[in-house]
Amino acid sequence: MLTLAPQVAQAGAWGVGSFNNDNAADWFDEVQTRGLPAVHGALAGLHRSGYLDIDRCSAIIAAADLIASISGGNTNHLPRPISGWSAEHKRTDITTLILPAIAGLRMCADASRSELAQLWIESSPQEWDTHIKRLTARLAALSRP
Repeated sequence: MLTLAPQVAQAGAWGVGSFNNDNAADWFDEVQTRGLPAVHGALAGLHRSGYLDIDRCSAIIAAADLIASISGGNTNHLPRPISGWSAEHKRTDITTLILPAIAGLRMCADASRSELAQLWIESSPQEWDTHIKRLTARLAALSRP
């Protein structure tokens, strides 16, 4: 049996996974260049945000998954370059980003506030909703003492 590792999105990619789209892949390029400030930046100013475009939600969801992976240690679902980056930063304390990541996920899942949620409603709403709920639950579990 041949098992293939997840891949970072290729040009024109669109999938349910946090890193299965061009916008998230572009954002991860920024993470590789800037490091953790790019993760902080994806979540900055959410309390002042109104309507979130596709790029912003893609970065928020990817950042949330990266935070959950660094904090929780589960990187099996991530593409190799991203799981490697996550493993390198495993000892980094980013617990202060967990609650903002949860808030960001909730905003991105709200079709009245998110262009990305509107697009998923038109295609595979159940699959995307399940992915967002599971990611939110992973983060919520990490926020408990």
